[in-house]
Amino acid sequence: MALIGGYLPDWALVPVWLLIALGVFVRDLLIKVPLLGDLILKLYEPALSADEARDPAAYREAMLIVEQKHDIGVPVSHSYVQVRPDVFLHVAAAGDSSKPMMLFLHGFPEFWYSWRHLMKEFSSDYYCVAIDQRGYNISSKPAKMTDYNMEALVNDVEFVVKKMSNGKPISLVAHDWGGNVAWHVAHCCDFVDRLVICNMPHPTLMARALKSSPVQRRNSLYIGYFQLPMLPEAMLTPSRVAALIRSDLRNDTSREQFNVDAFHAAATKTGAVTAMLNWYRAVFGGRVRKWQRKVITCPVLFLYGMEDVAFDRDRVLVGLDKYCSDLKLIKIDGCSHWTANDYPVSLAFHCKQKLSTTTTTTTTTLGQSYQRN
Repeated sequence: MALIGGYLPDWALVPVWLLIALGVFVRDLLIKVPLLGDLILKLYEPALSADEARDPAAYREAMLIVEQKHDIGVPVSHSYVQVRPDVFLHVAAAGDSSKPMMLFLHGFPEFWYSWRHLMKEFSSDYYCVAIDQRGYNISSKPAKMTDYNMEALVNDVEFVVKKMSNGKPISLVAHDWGGNVAWHVAHCCDFVDRLVICNMPHPTLMARALKSSPVQRRNSLYIGYFQLPMLPEAMLTPSRVAALIRSDLRNDTSREQFNVDAFHAAATKTGAVTAMLNWYRAVFGGRVRKWQRKVITCPVLFLYGMEDVAFDRDRVLVGLDKYCSDLKLIKIDGCSHWTANDYPVSLAFHCKQKLSTTTTTTTTTLGQSYQRN
């Protein structure tokens, strides 16, 4: 999707982003106008299946049965956590619930199943819990675009932790959009004992890159396109969702074993594509929880696949130590954006190291020969 801006000259990028900002500003103003605002929000409202509309509770029970078909090599229990009256989040859990929780947050356009390898690896020592975040797979898909703001996403995580962690600190592992949420959670909340982020820059560094880097402005133009109603949905069909991930994997074994049907089925759920796009639509001007700390003091492991085409790595990887007092940065040569699906063995190896030790700020680059799973 970074190719959306591939044919624009550098000089055109700033005017294009200004037009995007203006369009979002006008849209958000009009949303506040009675009646007109309701009509605009309707354009971004995820569809609701007839079965869910008729009997939401029965629909959720049926969906839990469907999820049981995903075999990850260890027993997995499926349930819902109600985070507000109309929002139920699906959680997949493996391991002993009395052990410390390891919570997984997926990115766009994935679902809990992206963490299958790590759940299998860590379920003997941790209570592994992977969320289908709001809007994804069989979790609820709130009707209003504005309900996908960062404050709501952080609140979702906090509610699940309070419900399932037995009051113990957790290890938080996240990728892409899930990584963005995890950064905010670590800055806002007190329950994160270890933080692992895969291929998602710190939000402050990402904002700076958008302001200063033509490469980042070009690579992120798809976000502007996603602000439009309906057209992105027409482009991002369920089959393209699965192909988007598989075609980008650099590990031959991972690409051959990638379960296209699982990701296609998750994106096929009624309203799912619109709901996941609404994360992008709510990012501009949406509500954000106030940070409680500028510097994250728990140990942080940041893994970055060097074949990621979404970010200007020369900008987003510099300065991370200003926000993490105990940081280890691992650069994985030959790995794509989809860290957990591309190089799960390497990811598990470094998670084990960081979860068991505390280190000072270090940076390591791993060659492809080491990384091949």
